[in-house]
Amino acid sequence: MKDAGVLFYPGHVLLPVHTARTVRPVDGKKETEEGAYGSEDRHALSGFFILDVADADEALHWASLAPAASSGAVEVRPLK
Repeated sequence: MKDAGVLFYPGHVLLPVHTARTVRPVDGKKETEEGAYGSEDRHALSGFFILDVADADEALHWASLAPAASSGAVEVRPLK
């Protein structure tokens, strides 16, 4: 992400959880779901990236490449 120039560190605020989409493995493939990571479970956020991308589809692409997308879940939310 850093080498591609999309990693970004502004002072923006994440929009509410109802705007979230989550990438997670399902039957060996990465799938995108509407909603926040852990919305039905009790999970803790273990870290985050802020990316400067054109749209949600590009953000989901980068999220699908994160290691957590292969074994856990990656939540994607827009910034305000």
